[in-house]
Amino acid sequence: MIALFRGTGAISAAIRWQARGDYSHAAWLCADGSVIESHISCGVAHVAHPWVNNTSPADIFAVRCLTGGQMLQIASFLQRRVGAGYDWLGIVRFLSHVNRDNEARWFCSELVAEACEMAGRPLLHTDGFRISPSLLAWSPTLVPVKMGATLAWWREKFGKEEE
Repeated sequence: MIALFRGTGAISAAIRWQARGDYSHAAWLCADGSVIESHISCGVAHVAHPWVNNTSPADIFAVRCLTGGQMLQIASFLQRRVGAGYDWLGIVRFLSHVNRDNEARWFCSELVAEACEMAGRPLLHTDGFRISPSLLAWSPTLVPVKMGATLAWWREKFGKEEE
């Protein structure tokens, strides 16, 4: 599943303004409730839950018609990128439309979009480096699961007590 956040900080506001949308961050919510995301604070990381690096509620979306094999491909793609850096220059690519093809650095929505693309389930018909968190929400393949999800929702959904 995909978690989309409406961050409240200055960088989040700049991302939302530049993308002219509601969302400033995207993450992949794994079946066990953990998250793989590319976050400005740590690069690509596999963390316990969506609120380790985020404070705002998230809108959670499922990807329509994902097969078990595609889910495994997405998980594998994302796991192989854990440890990569955050792609600060990705912001420039939104303005210049030039792709650097740097597998060592990713920004959040690019990572999620590329994972789905590599699994044969593209979210949008464009390159991942062109996709903002807000643009992800426009994908016709996404189905809303929970709007305004919080850590309390996550604990209930995944039966976990720890943060």
